[in-house]
Amino acid sequence: WNAITQVRAHLPQGMQALQHDAALTEDAVICGTRGWLIPTGDAPLSPEDEKITCREVMRLEMSIQAALRLNAQRPLVVMLHFPPLYAQERDTPFTRLLEKYPVHTVVYGHLHGAGIPAGFHGEWHGIRYRLVSCDALSFRLAEVPLEPTSVC
Repeated sequence: WNAITQVRAHLPQGMQALQHDAALTEDAVICGTRGWLIPTGDAPLSPEDEKITCREVMRLEMSIQAALRLNAQRPLVVMLHFPPLYAQERDTPFTRLLEKYPVHTVVYGHLHGAGIPAGFHGEWHGIRYRLVSCDALSFRLAEVPLEPTSVC
């Protein structure tokens, strides 16, 4: 797709695609972006990857701010494709941004097969993180508990 308007035009009624914005559900406010690679101790980013990571951090902030503008008093759930952190690498440009806001839960994917153990599942600095790639969940649905910790 070349534009979000093309995607949205082809979605069935009741389905919403997000891009630099947020969606209000009965239980939560949802926002997010694709994300990108994060630097690790043994693998710094190339200049091109660094540029993309910085752009995705900016897009994530735009999405979170859109969620906050909804003023919904519901838990804020962030969705990312790429992991914002790893089990062994938790201080990243994404986590530093997420910690500036009242984020309740972050769900992410991208890790499959042998990469699944590198993912982080749990709470870090008051935010819950959940790897939800299909094979990490044995191809089952994942419930995202939204009991109160912080609200948008």
